[in-house]
Amino acid sequence: MAEIVYFSSTHDATLDVPGQDDIFAVDPQTGRVRRLTDDSSGLELVCDRAPAWSPDRTRVAIQRGVSSQVEVVVLDAATGRREVTVGPGAAPVWVADDRLAYLDAYAPHRVLTAPVGSGEPTVLLELPEGAAVVGLGWHPEQGLAFGYDDPTDAPATVGVLPAARVAAAVPGEPAGPDDVVLLGRVAVSLVLPDWHPGGERLAVAEYRWSGGEPERTGV
Repeated sequence: MAEIVYFSSTHDATLDVPGQDDIFAVDPQTGRVRRLTDDSSGLELVCDRAPAWSPDRTRVAIQRGVSSQVEVVVLDAATGRREVTVGPGAAPVWVADDRLAYLDAYAPHRVLTAPVGSGEPTVLLELPEGAAVVGLGWHPEQGLAFGYDDPTDAPATVGVLPAARVAAAVPGEPAGPDDVVLLGRVAVSLVLPDWHPGGERLAVAEYRWSGGEPERTGV
């Protein structure tokens, strides 16, 4: 069984920098944990989050926050060494062996895509201003799933940009709301989707609404 990557932080100053997030990998069979990032020796507070395995599991893409900047960084999975900084962004997912999709750090209604190591990022998906994308999940046959918090007060839904449209948007015009298939439930916000390996199911974080406020209830 393959390792699971995750981020974790401590509030114990005797163990680590309080509030700093780092990336770890755990073997689910043995419980063995290994640490991929450790910025505790620096003077700046560094928060590493949202790790994602590359398809061949030799690299891990993460979002790294330093001060007020958030960027997408690719690590060597064996050593945790930084291989490349892709650019400003958050919540990366691999949509090919050498290409990432991630949230625009400055415009929450946009999803960007960029090759790893060379090339400029382009806009993959642009939703109406005032909307926000909350989490990304990729499946090579089904497409790019994301939490879609639209500009209205309605509960967030899951949007799916079909895989064929993702491929078409990379070299050409970005996809828009008309290209997105929406999946939702009445009075329930669904965000942070992740595909089942077979592509027939999605796991999501579910928030029910109470008194006009979202209330987190689980997965």
